[in-house]
Amino acid sequence: MTNHENLAREIAREHEALRDAALELQVEITRLQKEEGPEHWVGRLHGMLRMFAHHLKRHFALEESGEFLDVKSETPGVALVARHLRDQHTRFLEHLATLTVAAEQAEADRAELTDAFATDLEAFLQELREHEREENELVQKLVYHETGVGD
Repeated sequence: MTNHENLAREIAREHEALRDAALELQVEITRLQKEEGPEHWVGRLHGMLRMFAHHLKRHFALEESGEFLDVKSETPGVALVARHLRDQHTRFLEHLATLTVAAEQAEADRAELTDAFATDLEAFLQELREHEREENELVQKLVYHETGVGD
């Protein structure tokens, strides 16, 4: 098994864990909105967002610590894609921090979160899913380039 094949398996496991965490966040928010009044669920939302942010930081650190997003490949365009994906990490963390602050402020003000907040959170999670899909494609390109065969 090649280095990139091992890396592909590790990244796939990590992406699955992140996907599960994002889905759990989304399901829990939906459940809380339906079952509890805004004064109760808003207070729990910022804690959930903080936990998700911790998971996301750890996930990005793992990707950035190894060779995955520090690619110096001869495969056309791979290094450029890897750099683009790595640069997106900061933007994702900043966006999540903004969402968390908004949830904290709503809790402090004892206010409801707006539909715009819910739309923004959904867009964030969708962009994150797309980012992870692009990373999976990058791994597959690396494996194919190294082994000459697809997955």
